[in-house]
Amino acid sequence: MTRRLTPALALAALLALPASAAAHTIPGLVHDARDVVLSQAPGTHAAIAADGVHLELRRSGASVVEVLDPQGFPALKLDVRGAWARKGAPILSVLSIATGAPDPRDPAWLRAGGGDSLRFHYPGTHGEVPHRWSVPLRVDGHRAVIRGAVERAGRPPLAWAIGAGVAVAAGAALVLVLGARRRTAYVLLGALAAAAVVVPYGESEATSARPWGAIVAAVVALAGLAVAIRLRRDAALELGALAVAAILLALPLVGRLGVLRHGVIVTTLDPDLERALVVAGLALASGAIATAARAWWPGVSEPERR
Repeated sequence: MTRRLTPALALAALLALPASAAAHTIPGLVHDARDVVLSQAPGTHAAIAADGVHLELRRSGASVVEVLDPQGFPALKLDVRGAWARKGAPILSVLSIATGAPDPRDPAWLRAGGGDSLRFHYPGTHGEVPHRWSVPLRVDGHRAVIRGAVERAGRPPLAWAIGAGVAVAAGAALVLVLGARRRTAYVLLGALAAAAVVVPYGESEATSARPWGAIVAAVVALAGLAVAIRLRRDAALELGALAVAAILLALPLVGRLGVLRHGVIVTTLDPDLERALVVAGLALASGAIATAARAWWPGVSEPERR
């Protein structure tokens, strides 16, 4: 038995570290407060970024748009030549703006991007406690303001959490009761890998972070498939390798169960789509693990070979 377990244990040891790293959720991934823009300033358009924290301001009809700091001094600027940040402005570190070379026409301004838009975090525009906020502007020399609020977001129906438990139980039960061919485990793992890649990718896109979670999930899936294929002469070992990969792919999804009970998810995916991917992924992992259990459980006939 020990000799039969060795490949599966080796796969687990090989992938445990990166998989455990991918299992952690992004800080602030889920919460119950939502930022909204209530009124626009003339000649501009403002929207909340996908991460729920930054404000995206676009010049729309105005020639020059300046974002003022709380003391009323210009901190950011949009004009026909692009986006700029005022050199030495104390608020720049709070605004989360990356700056480049000075403006050759006015060295007091540093390049902050091209195009007609800026992405920044203004003090007071985010939080967990509902409140109103405003961002002062100067549009073509005239004072203006963007008004918004942090509002309480409604939580999703309890059916999502209940459905997750039912789906996991059903995935295992169907395999154990009805049986499954060995190729079924490959299909289950492939579908699980798709969910395990898409979910963290949508989160990394929203936060402008590198998609390490998606990369780790892809590596885990490919490694699991490679080991399983090498062991295909022994059904129990083959399915055991697939089960280990399924467990490791399911860890990040378990870490995201909070999306089923919170109203706001930091992702570029539709919130209900992310919830569905988490539920479906856990059900697929349950089925893949149960397929291996049929091969390892005493008294259960080996799954049919291809």
